[in-house]
Amino acid sequence: MVYAISVQTVMALTVFVFRRSLLIWSGAEGEALEVAVQFLGIALPSLPMIAAGMTASAVLRAAGDAWHSMLVTTSAGLVAVVVDPLFIIYFGLGVPGAAMAIIVSRSVMVGLGLYWAIRVRKLLGCPSLPDLRQNLPAFLAIAGPAVLTTISTPFGNWLLTRAMAQHGDSAVAGLGVTMRMTILAFGGIIGQNYGAGLPDRVRSAYRDALIFCMGYTVVVWAVLVLMSDPVSRSFGLGEEGAQVVHVFARMSGPFLFTGALFVSNAAPIHMPNPSASG
Repeated sequence: MVYAISVQTVMALTVFVFRRSLLIWSGAEGEALEVAVQFLGIALPSLPMIAAGMTASAVLRAAGDAWHSMLVTTSAGLVAVVVDPLFIIYFGLGVPGAAMAIIVSRSVMVGLGLYWAIRVRKLLGCPSLPDLRQNLPAFLAIAGPAVLTTISTPFGNWLLTRAMAQHGDSAVAGLGVTMRMTILAFGGIIGQNYGAGLPDRVRSAYRDALIFCMGYTVVVWAVLVLMSDPVSRSFGLGEEGAQVVHVFARMSGPFLFTGALFVSNAAPIHMPNPSASG
């Protein structure tokens, strides 16, 4: 948790200082640029909260407390559902209200994660500097490839946003809607971990997870195609933004391969031979 919070703090400070230059480099200009600068100025300091909350969730999952681990990660979204319209619309705070809502939702996430990890499970201890120095190489060996894998999708989204910025604010707004729809619509795609040293159960779970991903993707694909017009109207998108949403809905079928990737990533690299054991 110390490693994660430290890295996120450095990243948050760096982006905070250079946020205007980074946004200009990303294609933002005019009013959109000023709004984005204001939004990041409020929301960026909460990045270390994500590190603490996600680490607490991982610790709980490692201890077998899958229920509380899931609640930690989903709590932010559940709180945002309530707080977002409250701050943005009811209080009339607009974009700054959205940033404040993010801080509130992340505060709830980290609060629940630390409470269950410290008070309930008693899994966190006071770190010592010698331990931090000694364990750093092992952590980097694992975290390095994991981080590179994790940031590949956001980096791709950033490149896509830069390209979309050339077509105006409406097109970027449409892209933003599709990104949120992706998280909501395909949140049910899951992976199956290697567990209990039972290869037959792992193979069965792997197969069933692929079948689930296939059925889930087909159903969601159909729903997205049917709902693309109502979704575009509900967000007040212009012609370019609505076109982005429509294309996204029609092309959502390949998320089946994303599901297969998640399942494969969670599968064991080495499957023990069942005949090798008595």
